Amino acid sequence: MPLINRPPANNARRAVTIRLPEDVIENLHEYARFLGSSLDHVVIEALRLVFKKDSEFRAWQIHQPTAPPKAVAVSELSATPFSLQVSQYKHDGNRATGEKRRES
Repeated sequence: MPLINRPPANNARRAVTIRLPEDVIENLHEYARFLGSSLDHVVIEALRLVFKKDSEFRAWQIHQPTAPPKAVAVSELSATPFSLQVSQYKHDGNRATGEKRRES
């Protein structure tokens, strides 16, 4: 029986870009294929398992502020001392890659 179950209905998601060693990537692909699942689902469930099983993390988490960071509306960005110029970054679908666009 696999440690990670098949995915439930879709929840709201945000993109995160990470870099992994080749051997981890290969195992990630194989495990997803083994489950008949997506890479996203394997990573999500693996992290949830770690968060649940790590008692030291849970003890640390109890002493942290409970409110999640407030989402910043686009209109609020111009009111901050530094504003993000979104157009200067390449976009992959809905997420910025952090690489600047080439000027033509």
